[in-house]
Amino acid sequence: MQGSTPPVLAKAGVKCAGTTEEQNAWILRLYLDREPGQKIDASHLISLREQWLTESDLIEIKKQIRLPYEFDQKRQLVNPRMVEVAGETHIACDTVPWDDAGMADHCRARFDGWREDNCLKTMEDWTSWEDYYESALALQGSKMRIREDGSLGILTRILTRSLVQKAWFAHSMTYGEISALLTSVGLPVTVDTCKNSKRAALPENVVPVTGEVLRVLALLLRQLPGYPLEPLFKPERLAEATRRLKELEVAHG
Repeated sequence: MQGSTPPVLAKAGVKCAGTTEEQNAWILRLYLDREPGQKIDASHLISLREQWLTESDLIEIKKQIRLPYEFDQKRQLVNPRMVEVAGETHIACDTVPWDDAGMADHCRARFDGWREDNCLKTMEDWTSWEDYYESALALQGSKMRIREDGSLGILTRILTRSLVQKAWFAHSMTYGEISALLTSVGLPVTVDTCKNSKRAALPENVVPVTGEVLRVLALLLRQLPGYPLEPLFKPERLAEATRRLKELEVAHG
């Protein structure tokens, strides 16, 4: 990184040559330009132990590994924003300790799956990662599964079923009116979907706390101000969801 102090190289197994400054510049460019699934050369000389056991000459073992430049999730990422780095922009976050090691392990496992096709470089990447992780977190212990439509898909299914079954919130809307209401806030739902939701399972506390979910809920609550939040979110996330919804309400007047 550029600054007033000499660079300190932390190459994470990446091989490069040149002066410290040249290596730093090369690694910085590698980090900024990295792509999902990118591989790097990790070839190495055979170990003395292997030489002895196999009676081999000192030879090079050819090997490639995934570029290890994504965050290891040993601390929880918070407060994402874009910052300038070497004339470009890249996401930066603060970190806070996890509540326990299990949460860190669960997040790392999910992140390893997400990064198969993604890199965490932009706010769009953050939105994708947040949706993927929060959806998995919310559905822990539930029979409901994540689909391609992510957190909004979960919200759509739960809202449709609860309104059709008149659970949690009393109303006199028809299937057509429920369909029109949900579609108007960005959750396209057909009348046929409403009909099919009449006897569908309605689990509680499985809606993810994501920016997209809260944005849609804020719109819905303008039309259904009495709709309860308690059945949607896990109890430990309810206060956060309520706070963020109020912030959205203030921001949009």
